Amino acid sequence: MANNLKMTRRIWIYTLGDGTAEWADLGHDLVLGWWMLGDLRRYRTRQELKSAIVGDDSEIIADCCWKFSRVMDEGDIVLVVRGTDTVMGLALVTGVYRYEIEREMNLGHRRRIEWIARGQRKGICRFEGKRPLEELAEDDVRVAQVFAAYGRKLADADPSRFSDRVWWLATNVDYWSLDNEVAVGETFFYYKYNERGHVRTSGRAFDEMRVGDLVLGYVGGPVKNRGVHSLLRCEASLGCGEYEGAWRENVVAFRKVKELDPIIPWEVFREDPVLMSAHMVRVKNVGSLFGFTPEQRDEVWRILRLKCGILREKTTGSVE
Repeated sequence: MANNLKMTRRIWIYTLGDGTAEWADLGHDLVLGWWMLGDLRRYRTRQELKSAIVGDDSEIIADCCWKFSRVMDEGDIVLVVRGTDTVMGLALVTGVYRYEIEREMNLGHRRRIEWIARGQRKGICRFEGKRPLEELAEDDVRVAQVFAAYGRKLADADPSRFSDRVWWLATNVDYWSLDNEVAVGETFFYYKYNERGHVRTSGRAFDEMRVGDLVLGYVGGPVKNRGVHSLLRCEASLGCGEYEGAWRENVVAFRKVKELDPIIPWEVFREDPVLMSAHMVRVKNVGSLFGFTPEQRDEVWRILRLKCGILREKTTGSVE
């Protein structure tokens, strides 16, 4: 497999801890500390950046910050590791460097990522480097070992697999309804935390949703009306400051773009051989926001085409 991983994009080791995030703090961004440096784009050279750092580790810090802001690129692969022998996740870089000044005291240097796989894998291989961010050689055997440990292939790191994602938002007429309370073209907010301050079911889906993603609006209630009634777009994802008075740290904004007539009944999804293992089916829609695997997403697009005549556009997933 290692020979098949040669590519123009880079492969990185991102080590949790000093200068980076803790695992619990990683959502949809790779992050760096060293807030006192401000926006890293203001430094014209690596030497200028190094001169702004005080301490014995100035060379290491400057190298890490320079690569994070100037060398790392969209499409690069990142192995997120802890210590010397534990892999925590495999990710794809999908965003340019940005500096969030309101987070400057807490990891303001950021790059958007998409998770290819997550979960602790211990003892796969050794990572002896001392830098928070290091580049791996294209044919480094550890890359193949990590992919294999998660049962993934290089195709799973194809950026196009993240360009037409689909989500499932479940509502119930006993509480509120997408039909009666949201008009086509209207934007509404949905909070990651419920009224008691607890993270909703599938809190990770809130973290991973991106602007432009397509969302299936499911309405529960009387048996004959259960199904997908509308299609939505994500207008604002978590983080990145303020959106019309609501902090995106805790809220996602959706816009209703289409009502379906007829609706797609719940049974179409529940009885589908590919989707019967999807999260929202397994938990019987007990929760709110759910995601799909790439294979399940392909099946959802197939259903939309067959039932509604909605064609999939690989770059935008447009339904409008």
